[in-house]
Amino acid sequence: MGLKIVDEGYGRTPELRKDAFWDDEWVPLYSEESAWEKKYTQHEGSLSHIKLDRSISQIRMVPLQRSHPSDSVLRRRFSSAVERIVPVKK
Repeated sequence: MGLKIVDEGYGRTPELRKDAFWDDEWVPLYSEESAWEKKYTQHEGSLSHIKLDRSISQIRMVPLQRSHPSDSVLRRRFSSAVERIVPVKK
């Protein structure tokens, strides 16, 4: 029965109706600026195409530091991370 519902409903958008959670003022989930930011896939990180000066042979990597109370999960997750000096591959 579940597959029948999906198959027969494919390509048809249901009618939009107001319910108890309806809000007349629509607010986007993301800012307009962030909507235009480049999206990265799991195979392409934000540093994948970085061009460094040839004189740079090492980069200092530091753990993520957050100061907002809701970021305590991140702080715990990265608390075991230590600062590292990483060689740059040429």
